[in-house]
Amino acid sequence: MAEQRKRQTAYRLCISQILNNEQSQDNASVFVSLKNKNNEEINASKINLIANVIDKYSSSGERKYATVTLDDATGQIRIKSFGEDVSKLERVEIGDIIVVIGFLRIYNDELYIFPDIVRIADPKWLFVRKLELTKQFGEIEESNEVYSSEDSAVKMQESRNAENQSHLEVTEEKLAVDPASKEELKEISALENLKKKIVEKIKMKGDEIDIEELIIDLAEPIEQINSSINELLESNTLYEPKPGTLKLL
Repeated sequence: MAEQRKRQTAYRLCISQILNNEQSQDNASVFVSLKNKNNEEINASKINLIANVIDKYSSSGERKYATVTLDDATGQIRIKSFGEDVSKLERVEIGDIIVVIGFLRIYNDELYIFPDIVRIADPKWLFVRKLELTKQFGEIEESNEVYSSEDSAVKMQESRNAENQSHLEVTEEKLAVDPASKEELKEISALENLKKKIVEKIKMKGDEIDIEELIIDLAEPIEQINSSINELLESNTLYEPKPGTLKLL
């Protein structure tokens, strides 16, 4: 149990924030240092990223190895898996939108992500993530980099076109006049408040609570509670010491 308490928070970032901010290394761990809109410092080694898959490679020889190249319109970064961990990337295909929670690593001067959790996501979560990052860090600039791979450039443009059609380009000015964007922000704010309530309820119960009891106490829609619990579990704020029970890390 003591080992679980050492697990790190997975910070929601975009690729440019990972690549373009100050990096430091402690043994195998790599940390990226940056500040949010409130000038609070963040040192992230474990990250939560949503991006488009633009390339994939795998080797099934004696030494299993797989890489996936991600692009979120702010930059590109690779996921690398080795040995039995390559199974985490088996279902991922070029063109998928994925959520990856993993650890930053460096090898041969390349910063990459060693994945812990990988799952395919609905494209709408790109929009939600942009709203989250805009709220936390301010406007995130897209990359104007010229890509060496023609396929990457084409897929990048397709991704940007899809985002534009779905109103995924988020700026502070747009948020001020777009009712739909305001509603998305309200929804995100409501979920963040619900997560805070969950943490407070658990603290009041002595750092551990039964999930059914929590649902009754909160009197919120079960779907929203479950969604908030899943996010808190993924960010390592909570864990399940036994089925149906939540505890703070």
